[in-house]
Amino acid sequence: MSVTIIEKTYLRRIASDAPTVGQLAYRGQADSAWRLRSSATRRLILDMGEKPDTDIERTVPFSKLFMSYHRTVLIDGARKYGFDHGDKREDSDLKLLCRLQHLGAATGLIDFTLDSLVALWIATAMPEGRDCPGRVYVINLNDTNNFERMPLSEKHHGLNNIFPLEAGPTVRQYYYEPQFKQEASSRVLRQRSVFLVGHPLGEEVPDERIALEIEIPSNEKANIRKELEVLFGISEQTLFPDIYGFANAHSQKSAMSRLDDPEYFLNKGNDLYQRRKFQRSIRAYSESLDLEANRSKTYYLRGNAKAQIEDYASAISDYDKASEFLESSMIGETREERAIPNMAMIAFNRGNVNCALEQYELALRDYDRALQSATQGLRGTVLYNRGNANARMLNFVDAIYDYQQAIEANIRYARFNKGNALVVLGRFQEALKCYTEEQSVFHFSHADNNISNVCAIVRHLGNRKTIVKLIDPEESKIKPIPYFVVQELQGTEGLTADRDQANDAVHEGGTTYLLTGNAGNIGNFGGGDTKGGEGYHGQKGFAVRVAI
Repeated sequence: MSVTIIEKTYLRRIASDAPTVGQLAYRGQADSAWRLRSSATRRLILDMGEKPDTDIERTVPFSKLFMSYHRTVLIDGARKYGFDHGDKREDSDLKLLCRLQHLGAATGLIDFTLDSLVALWIATAMPEGRDCPGRVYVINLNDTNNFERMPLSEKHHGLNNIFPLEAGPTVRQYYYEPQFKQEASSRVLRQRSVFLVGHPLGEEVPDERIALEIEIPSNEKANIRKELEVLFGISEQTLFPDIYGFANAHSQKSAMSRLDDPEYFLNKGNDLYQRRKFQRSIRAYSESLDLEANRSKTYYLRGNAKAQIEDYASAISDYDKASEFLESSMIGETREERAIPNMAMIAFNRGNVNCALEQYELALRDYDRALQSATQGLRGTVLYNRGNANARMLNFVDAIYDYQQAIEANIRYARFNKGNALVVLGRFQEALKCYTEEQSVFHFSHADNNISNVCAIVRHLGNRKTIVKLIDPEESKIKPIPYFVVQELQGTEGLTADRDQANDAVHEGGTTYLLTGNAGNIGNFGGGDTKGGEGYHGQKGFAVRVAI
């Protein structure tokens, strides 16, 4: 008897390379380039506007979107239409998902089979007519370090038990062998199905859990299919029963229908935000607000996304709405201030945006509001940014006070920025101490420049009295650089001089020292599983001129 292609290229490989002890399960994929993912993950990726095989990190926001999709789109939707009754009683979440999966819906269950030839048939398809190699994955379900059978009791078959939000290499993966007596029974029995439950967090099927991979050459697919049908009776007709309208409507490539769940769009917005798809996240947050307009959290998060694309005016409007709805929620028994965001976070982020708009007076007002309710752990951050706003307003004494409070909270760059404020006031020895401490504590290399220049200024001045005068940058000869003047005027006592005399001295000559400007603001607070915003840019360098 001649050796078949199936035996030569496939069965012999399994016999020689697959584990010899254990219950093996197989999954066929028609394109070897496809990632080993559940159809739910692929559908959500498409819904976010990405390509099917985009390398997507399974983050906490994505896991919540994954859960919202299963709860709202599939389980609630199927129950609404009465598709959840089998054996004359209501199906568990798990059994309902199994039925939907087998009828074509995109779920987080990953089809495997106990029959190696069924997996081979699936791997020999030509997806969308494309000529490409297929792949068969083999796992060992008896590998108890990696896999665990789903408990039979239906009390363990709720959505949160099916997809536990746990991650890491030590978390075992559930598998489930469904047993139906009604509509999907013929398919389940014929395909000898077993479902691997995809992880909401981390890789759905980590590489180390795959015992064997077999590539099926594209030029052998047609002949293998003929052998499967003639020799083993395996064909599309025998493997796949009727497809029901609801399941087909929720296949992997089906567009999402309109949902009435604001939480779904909120989770979608969070996941897109984390992937830095800010325009898309804004659209998702807006869809959530269309369904539930009085959500402080959603306005706050949309404001953060708008701040990221520098749509500052619109971001402030969202922060105002977030503040308004948060205040109204505090009236009565339900107090939302325990949740994210709270008033301090909203005011802080709005202050940052006002700083970006150079509306420093408004920013100071926002930071003051943030301090009214900020926790002890947040106060240092707020005070640091308020110090920057005060410095921009030339309120250097107030800025020094803010920076000192931030230093006590061990906020990075607070010492450095305080040193700059002290320089402008002519307090050079104190400034040197601040720069040196910043360099020592946080290894801030830019402090080197200011240390060097301030030491040179101190040597230049010696013991002479100085006049400290702030000169408008428009009047300076180094126009791109904000220009502070430290100068000595002959015959002048004390530390004051009129502006004309100071200006004349500047233009008569002297030595200019260029210092590094303030480090920028700490970025927006996040929330709702998002990280917030990056820090805002600091000031350009400034010049200290000793006119002697």
